[in-house]
Amino acid sequence: MDRDRKAPSGAALPGNSPTGQVVGGLLMVVLFAARLMWRADRSRLLVTIGLQVVSAAGLGLAVLALRGTLQHAMPSGHEVPAGASLPALLPGIAALVVLAALNGIVGIVRDAQQRVLSIKVEREALGQVLRVTACAEPYQFEDPDFHNRVERALFASRTKPLVLLFTALSLLQAVLSTVAVAVAFATMVWWLAPLLVVATVPTVRTAKRVRQARHEVHRELAENRRVREYLSRLVTGRREAQEVHALGLGPLLLQRWRARYEHDVNRQTELNRLLLWRQLAARGLSDMIVVVALGGLAAAAYTESISLATALTALAGLWMLSTHVRNAGAMVASAGDTVLYLNDLRSLTSQDTPLSPAPGSAPALRSLSTRDLWFCYPGSAEPTLRGVTVDLPAGQVIALVGHNGSGKTTLAKILAGIYPHDRGELLLNGRTPEDRAHLRELSTVVFQDFLRYQLSVTDNIAFGRPGAPVDHDAVRRAAQRAGIDTTLRDLDHGYDTVLGKEFAQGTDLSVGQWQHLALARAFYRDAPLVVLDEPTASLDPQAEARLLAHIRRLFTGRTVLLISHRLHSVRDADHIYVLDHGTITEHGTHQELIARHGQYTNLFHTQAAGYLTAPPQSVPSATLNGTARTPA
Repeated sequence: MDRDRKAPSGAALPGNSPTGQVVGGLLMVVLFAARLMWRADRSRLLVTIGLQVVSAAGLGLAVLALRGTLQHAMPSGHEVPAGASLPALLPGIAALVVLAALNGIVGIVRDAQQRVLSIKVEREALGQVLRVTACAEPYQFEDPDFHNRVERALFASRTKPLVLLFTALSLLQAVLSTVAVAVAFATMVWWLAPLLVVATVPTVRTAKRVRQARHEVHRELAENRRVREYLSRLVTGRREAQEVHALGLGPLLLQRWRARYEHDVNRQTELNRLLLWRQLAARGLSDMIVVVALGGLAAAAYTESISLATALTALAGLWMLSTHVRNAGAMVASAGDTVLYLNDLRSLTSQDTPLSPAPGSAPALRSLSTRDLWFCYPGSAEPTLRGVTVDLPAGQVIALVGHNGSGKTTLAKILAGIYPHDRGELLLNGRTPEDRAHLRELSTVVFQDFLRYQLSVTDNIAFGRPGAPVDHDAVRRAAQRAGIDTTLRDLDHGYDTVLGKEFAQGTDLSVGQWQHLALARAFYRDAPLVVLDEPTASLDPQAEARLLAHIRRLFTGRTVLLISHRLHSVRDADHIYVLDHGTITEHGTHQELIARHGQYTNLFHTQAAGYLTAPPQSVPSATLNGTARTPA
């Protein structure tokens, strides 16, 4: 169970030369992006690529049609009277009109398909990042490099996969379209400009309405996205990692995140379906105006007001304006760093680690112990635990005491299966456990910095057993045992009340009430090993006294590891271990430790002096606030 080696921060690029490395890295990233989109929605990806090919083919056919028309109209290479050759030009002109209309329709449908595909690709990419963090070891969240890699991968997952794949196709179309437009407008007649402006009005107006509609949907889905981001933070955050992994909440939170995303995808798909018809109608109206412009060109050519070559060139320029050159420019501008961002995403998610299910049957807890156990946080020069040996017999209350930073919480995390140790032995029932998941299944942990889930009251308690259906009766019994049931029932929506002010209609609790709720979660989990890390830190003195007085009754039949720096909280424990700078300095019962006059005795008397009206007999007389006092 020694700690696994940390994954490298980046993936190596193949090739022996710098050029080979760049080409190899680009190829790997392109293949990764293609696989990502294939997994997101293979049918929509194929449709989108097919529409790109159709659009490019339409451009080629249009150029060929234009060339054939010119050759037919001027077989000898010289201009001929327009009226004499107009009947022969009509098939070519009709073909260009049809190609332009079809290209516009293809572009609108392609954009609608690509928009939905982009949402699904984002969901797939983000899902892979969240899967990595849900499966990561909690100690990795102590490593800044891991957080940097996750942050870069999250950024890359949102837009970069689509940019890379479609940039190449857009570049090809952009080059051809730009050349054609430049040639056409260099020879365009002046009176064509007003018609071109009028032709853009329907699409511009529709585009404005489309933006407004999308903005409204964006506002409508804002809270859904914020809930989604909150669930994402629960899976990826450093502070949240210890409790999420201790309770095994990763799969449940990931499931809820997916459900929120599914709602977003469905709403966006519905919106795009509605807007598609509006865009098609606007495009049809614009095409009708273009047809009028084409009629003007034909009339001018027929009356010889302009040359036939000028009319045909203007026709080509008019058609070329309907392409998506403006979008290609933006894509090219962002393509430079796309490969780097996608390589961050690929390197983080290159190993598809499945979510580990909870073990089917964990062994019964008869004893839990360590022998010469050592632990050092990543990046730390000094170990946090040094040769620690402790024993936790079943059914007993074992206390860990010591100064802040002495290693109490770290040891508790190792005993609960959250952190792996570096060396030494961790024994469950006298044997090394096969998997830390068994330790997590056997334990429930109430951390001093427990999470306050901005979700319903029921969720906050039922998260104690995320793999099982919610037992509402057990939820209320757990709240009653924790002394918080009355407060919860008095909330506006009872156990359905959303806690916290981050979301609509949320209600916050006091610090002490939140701690009662964390205890209720521990009761609901009903595990044989209960780790209480400063469980009374936020409780008032009366609530603290009640909890400490009834801790054996509340956790009957369970092994309790009680961590506290308040020694009056642990005096009734079956056994007390004193930690100092990661080392067990002494252990025994309260009476045994007091009798030794060691570190525990000094700590106890130091704290007790604050509750006495006069110093104890062993403390010499002193002058306090200018008043001489004698020992009691």
